Amino acid sequence: MAGCPSQGLPGGQWTHLADATRSPNDPEPCGVLTSATRWFRLRFDAAVLPAAGAVVRLTSQGSEVPVLLAVFTNRHDLHLLACSTPAPPARAHAEVFFVASPNVDYVVLVDGLNGARGLLKLNWGLARAEELRPTPVRWVDGRLFIEWFVEAGPYEFGSGTSLSGWQTLFRTNIHHGLFQYHDPGQPTAPAKFYRLVPLP
Repeated sequence: MAGCPSQGLPGGQWTHLADATRSPNDPEPCGVLTSATRWFRLRFDAAVLPAAGAVVRLTSQGSEVPVLLAVFTNRHDLHLLACSTPAPPARAHAEVFFVASPNVDYVVLVDGLNGARGLLKLNWGLARAEELRPTPVRWVDGRLFIEWFVEAGPYEFGSGTSLSGWQTLFRTNIHHGLFQYHDPGQPTAPAKFYRLVPLP
């Protein structure tokens, strides 16, 4: 696994996927079967990140080949935070946003799509305000994943099978402007609605 004990912001690293292979234990983020993977470790200390954390943007811009990007926490029991593949013609590279806290290890999987091998450029930096655009609701590991960029503050998050009946799931204080929710259940109802309501 490549990476340094602590990274600066912004930063980047070059590597090559020439001899990259797939481990039997590699996950399949975004529903993509990996084939030529590299793993990186990112860690940001309190000198570059505020104590409350911040939204980090990670991209493969500048790479020779199209790749899958996925970010996890916990090296031994991986928990997926975000994943992305290129979306041409609008975006030829993979790009993810995640909330990073200081002095926490983040594990990044990079995979050459369809076995592609070539030079890879991994870039990271603090997300600028104009980059924090809404991300479509999507499926991750067979479950619904929601990622919304909102104003910092307290919120109540709920769901329901109609717009007239809501069940509060939890309340949260969003410090970084990024709200993420990975629904633990499987879809059973014909329709399901979600809402995030700011609290006074």
